[in-house]
Amino acid sequence: MGTLLTILGCILFAYLSIAFGYKIAMIRWMPDKLLSNLEDVNKLNQEIIQLNKDLSDGVKKMDETNKQTVQYYMTQIHMLGQYMREKHQDNYVFDNMNNGQGFKQEPEKKEFELNDILDKARESGLDSLTKDEKQFLKDQGKND
Repeated sequence: MGTLLTILGCILFAYLSIAFGYKIAMIRWMPDKLLSNLEDVNKLNQEIIQLNKDLSDGVKKMDETNKQTVQYYMTQIHMLGQYMREKHQDNYVFDNMNNGQGFKQEPEKKEFELNDILDKARESGLDSLTKDEKQFLKDQGKND
């Protein structure tokens, strides 16, 4: 029995020695591989940084082009307004421009359904109605 334990101990010792030696050998050659991988990662990071810079520059150029285009059209609209005022005594273009930023837009008017408003008032009370809904009901009462 003692001989068997000695043999098993020798086998275990040999296995551990080989495994430990392999790990030491891998650690010894690994720094080169790690440095190589780190250099690859660094190159990729530099490429990403350059790509971000290129994209940022592209967006800035597009923004500048858009600003120039808007300015061109606003100039054209302004010239049209001057022509209409001088030749036709029509101030429509100038009356509808908002400080050179574009045309004024009419606020969107909501269309209400009478039954929907009445149902809402019945379920939640008159206080739940908005000013527009109350005005709509008043207008409907005047039309009848």
